[in-house]
Amino acid sequence: MKPRKLILIVSITTLTVGLITLATNKHVQKACCLSRYKTFDSPHSGHSVEVYKLYTPFSIMPGSTGDSPGYVRLFSPSGELINETYIEMVQLVETVEWSTDQMSIKFVADWDFNE
Repeated sequence: MKPRKLILIVSITTLTVGLITLATNKHVQKACCLSRYKTFDSPHSGHSVEVYKLYTPFSIMPGSTGDSPGYVRLFSPSGELINETYIEMVQLVETVEWSTDQMSIKFVADWDFNE
């Protein structure tokens, strides 16, 4: 095999592996590929829960939007991030139960506001 052809094959392979590694890295995905899916506001305080859908190029089937993975984030009244968790399917978050000092999402999260 000619050296130029070998260099080209190795370069393309390395680039492909690098792009796949970046695309599957959760830190990279969080930085580039989140879109707000739902927002819930506390009736007792200014806290809010935001559900973010993680865009994946593989979830392109019609009606599969809610099947996407994502993150649930709890924010303080000033907009500061208090807590966050990864979820396999954003459609799991249907309701948020609020009290004066905590919130709960069934099967997803139970968080105190003071954590």
